[in-house]
Amino acid sequence: MQTGTLGRRIAIFGGGGKTTLASAIARKIGVPHIELDAFYHGPNWVGLAESEFAQIVEQRLDSSCGGWVTDGNYERVRPLILARADTALVIQMRFPVLFWRILKRSLRRAWSGEPMWNGNRETWRMTFASRESILLEIIAKRRRYADTERVVAGDAPSATNIVRIQGGRELGEFYRVHGLERR
Repeated sequence: MQTGTLGRRIAIFGGGGKTTLASAIARKIGVPHIELDAFYHGPNWVGLAESEFAQIVEQRLDSSCGGWVTDGNYERVRPLILARADTALVIQMRFPVLFWRILKRSLRRAWSGEPMWNGNRETWRMTFASRESILLEIIAKRRRYADTERVVAGDAPSATNIVRIQGGRELGEFYRVHGLERR
């Protein structure tokens, strides 16, 4: 993990803590946190059309002149975000750790019924008995997630600072080094 100046336009990819880290950085530097899931998932979990999603993301980035922090792994908008980013943070957890974190989060959300984006909620059925299960997605895309750093580096302009955070220990150290607070 290399650190240093992150800039004011930061994109976070990978798995195992993107949203929490994005929120912490955005609070620390006083810029908007642009959670891509919140724009993509409409009511009843209906996803936006690719062009509409890209247009909304582009508008949000361009209207946040003082900077922004994004989190999400959407291939269709990754080049758009990276073209504007000062830094790309790539969180890479070992698969068992990533799976365990997502399982715990999904169980908590299904149990509590906590609302997410646009009134959506994770359910027991969605988590365990659906083709759209986040758990099945993580298993199916496990190799792709392992390759995130290379893919991000390939999409990023050469001036973009790319920081890999590998594992929970490095993630904790990143929080400490940058004076970030988890909430």
